[in-house]
Amino acid sequence: MMKKSTYRVCGMVLAMAVALGSAPVTTGIAKVKNENASKAVVADAVSGSPVVVSGPTALDKTDVNTMAGKKITLTLKNITGGSAQAYAVSFTSDNEAVAKPSTNTVAADFTSVTCTIDLLAKGSAVITANAGGSKYTCNVNVVPAFSKADFSMYRPSNFVTAYKKVSKKYAWYYDGEWGKPAKYGSTYRGIRIGKTISDVTREYGELTLKKCNRKKDAFLYEKQFNSGKKLKVSKYTEFVYKDGKITYRLRIYFTSAGKVHGFIYLAGKSFEKISKDDYRKGKRTGESLI
Repeated sequence: MMKKSTYRVCGMVLAMAVALGSAPVTTGIAKVKNENASKAVVADAVSGSPVVVSGPTALDKTDVNTMAGKKITLTLKNITGGSAQAYAVSFTSDNEAVAKPSTNTVAADFTSVTCTIDLLAKGSAVITANAGGSKYTCNVNVVPAFSKADFSMYRPSNFVTAYKKVSKKYAWYYDGEWGKPAKYGSTYRGIRIGKTISDVTREYGELTLKKCNRKKDAFLYEKQFNSGKKLKVSKYTEFVYKDGKITYRLRIYFTSAGKVHGFIYLAGKSFEKISKDDYRKGKRTGESLI
């Protein structure tokens, strides 16, 4: 990363080159801390012109819903005027305890600036991209981080606690339901069979959906996941919680219509490492339902 003093020199040289009608040569992408972005170059000292942003989609996101502990990026696009204007762009948050801007990345052609936002805790915040006299905002909603709590409430005993009691005996451990609602009926965040992708997104944040594949998920051989030779589910999303050396997973399955068909809690192994034979043998090979 270039030193801040270097940015000042480069920025002034580039701005002077523009003023003299020369075309500056860009060499790559530059990163600066967000709080120093507007100080990286003396933006208007050379040209005297404000930052100009054009186009209806200047900020690439206007609403975000995701999970605490993650990062997101916001990009202010369509900047004109060169390096001085690009480096003058800054991002602010009205609630830094929830979402805090950290680092700005300036595009090599100076037409866009991307800010990394750290999502720190549950809550809401408004991120503002400040470009000269103009402001562009994004509403950020942050749901709680995935944690040990997410493995409670499905049954009277917490899944994490239950697995620790039997981990010396069982290589891997699972629980859950699919096809038809069972006695307990929902995840800790209230997701039941029949809920929609939108319902899950509201509770868990923006989802990463992956295609279901029997070869990579032995549970999909279960009768209630199938209709003849065709799977009843098309996609799934998975959440991971690590407690020491043990990894716990919650996988939620969706039909092609975007409805929840089932969910499975798993500890001790990943879904991909459980073979079809291992699953069918069940308790005889050391695996067990709660």
